[in-house]
Amino acid sequence: MIWPKGPGPARLGVTTAGLTCWRCKRDTQVIVTVHVAHPRHDEVCFSLSWDEGGVWGDGSPVKQLLARLLTPEVRGPLNLGAIKPRFSKTVGGMYLSQGCTRCDALQGDYFIMELRHEAFYDGQARAPSVWLPFTLDQSLLQTGQEWHFLPAVPSS
Repeated sequence: MIWPKGPGPARLGVTTAGLTCWRCKRDTQVIVTVHVAHPRHDEVCFSLSWDEGGVWGDGSPVKQLLARLLTPEVRGPLNLGAIKPRFSKTVGGMYLSQGCTRCDALQGDYFIMELRHEAFYDGQARAPSVWLPFTLDQSLLQTGQEWHFLPAVPSS
């Protein structure tokens, strides 16, 4: 099986994990892994980390795609905050980031990277429950890809 070499239809799902917001101290969910399903083989996906191609910046095609696809209607049931530019004192500037569902505080990329490892290790990572259609473009095809099988991926 060969992954498409050019743009085409695909579906996107996100693995989330719980995080306690540093500002309001309430629980929120953040995206730790993004899955892109093959357009012809629903059970075959490749995985990308939330910050693939651009930690602490706006250049990540994954972050840009998620900001477009994850509308308030999609984010609500997943308990995800908005993905938008926010100011970080640590970075000393703005970057495209995930926010707390309740107070919209920046949930930093460093903490999300750490959470990703912990969530998969301790079983707290939540598998994708929603798969969104989108057009796969060259920017995602050029990122690092890790193939895997997800038998629970719903058919198109």
